[in-house]
Amino acid sequence: MSINALLSNPSMIYAPNAPGALPSTQTSVGAGNSASDFQQALSEGINKINQEQVQADTQVQEMVSSQGANLHEAMIALSRAEITLRLGIKVGQKMVNAYQELQRIQI
Repeated sequence: MSINALLSNPSMIYAPNAPGALPSTQTSVGAGNSASDFQQALSEGINKINQEQVQADTQVQEMVSSQGANLHEAMIALSRAEITLRLGIKVGQKMVNAYQELQRIQI
């Protein structure tokens, strides 16, 4: 399952095998993935987190200034931003743990 699939559909975090979830496309570590592909995927994930945060801020600002956004939409945007940020933090923690594990390997 790719990071983009999770970020585009935060409900997959709680129910990854739900009927509306995207099919899992798992690849092995040595299946031709290069560093640039990893860098691109990581960059896209960070951009998606940033977009969610900006959208939530915009919804809150519209609600405060009474430009037509309602409380319900602002809360949904804030919840989506929180979920994507938490996912990003977890992915970062897993990457650091994996790096530390690789450092412990003796050659």
